[in-house]
Amino acid sequence: MLKNKKSLFISYDGLLDQLGTSQILPYLEGLVSHLDELHVISFEKRNKMNQLGVKLSQQLIDKRIHWHPLIFSNKFGLIGKVFDAFKMQFCSLYLCWKYSIDIIHSRSHLPAIIGRLIKLLLQKKLLFDFRGLWVDERVDKGSWNRKFLFHNIQYKIFKYIERFLISGSDHIVVLTNKVIEEVKCLGQVNSEKITVIRCCSDYSHFKNLEHKSDLKSALNITKNAKIIGYLGSVGQIYMIREAINFFKECINNDPNTFLVVVTYEIEDFLLIAKEELNEAQLKNIRIQSASRNEVPEYINLMDLMVMFYTPTYARIATCPTRMGESFACGVPIISNEGIGDVSEIVADIKGGIIIHDTSSTNITIGMKKFFEGNFNSGNDLRNTSKEFFSLEAGVQKYLKVYESIFFLES
Repeated sequence: MLKNKKSLFISYDGLLDQLGTSQILPYLEGLVSHLDELHVISFEKRNKMNQLGVKLSQQLIDKRIHWHPLIFSNKFGLIGKVFDAFKMQFCSLYLCWKYSIDIIHSRSHLPAIIGRLIKLLLQKKLLFDFRGLWVDERVDKGSWNRKFLFHNIQYKIFKYIERFLISGSDHIVVLTNKVIEEVKCLGQVNSEKITVIRCCSDYSHFKNLEHKSDLKSALNITKNAKIIGYLGSVGQIYMIREAINFFKECINNDPNTFLVVVTYEIEDFLLIAKEELNEAQLKNIRIQSASRNEVPEYINLMDLMVMFYTPTYARIATCPTRMGESFACGVPIISNEGIGDVSEIVADIKGGIIIHDTSSTNITIGMKKFFEGNFNSGNDLRNTSKEFFSLEAGVQKYLKVYESIFFLES
């Protein structure tokens, strides 16, 4: 146990959001028993806070987590974000002073800016949970277009800030081995200050379920159908058209192939599907939204999870959350090269199919490999993937990072 050590965890993502539920709370629950105190700042959507805030607050009190939620500003664009930064700064400084916090654990770039300022002002330790190349991801997602002068200025300023954050942190956590050299170069830091902790999954929640027939029947899917799966958001980095084209290749090879999509952006996915598929093929698509508790049931229907990403520079830092969730349920994946450590992990555990790119030729190759089925699945895949993605392994790595920071202090 980290005796007499108090941590402040700062996140601009909400604990009530789906990401917070799957990728923040499980780690906090694992860490709190090893710390004297754990305080958490998060930014919550007002409607979710009104509906679920009291219930979550009580749950966190029971687990000895001190939650200090702030309301996310969803209006006024950049001005709203600046206002959020001021709220984050004031609240963080106050909590550090009131509770004699020892370490600031900042999740992503904006919280790391706040953590870096507090480190300068109060001489606290700073753990930068890097998550990804956030500045370049803004370009990938279309938020910044570097052809516009103002966007290009923003990009350059934040790349400078990114270097400042890396060089001034006591330790940096990244999601992939592929990004380590880039982080070292950006911040002029040594490998000893960088630890890889992937997007882990709760293997007690995501299980390999034996009874799948009820949901298949509810979705009107034939008993012996081959099922391609898609889980998550719809956006330009996720290559939805290519995923649909892979399904098209599969259904052309075997008409008893279905596509099960789990997303909150149902209309957006359906709009793209209607542009790519004919009426007969569309009849074999099932698009559903699902709660966190329902997601494992849908994953268990799948014979293969498809996850294609635009292979840009920023993708070297990407570890898809759904990869660990899929493997925990015993479901292999198909992906393209150039996405973090995905290719290496899939090869290591025979966890599915990697294609060079999403050209029509390689999608056809991927389809043939799918029907050949020369990869692990079920409990074999679940068990071999644990060392990469289990929540317990992730928590233990975080504890070692905390210990290393305080060891250097002593």
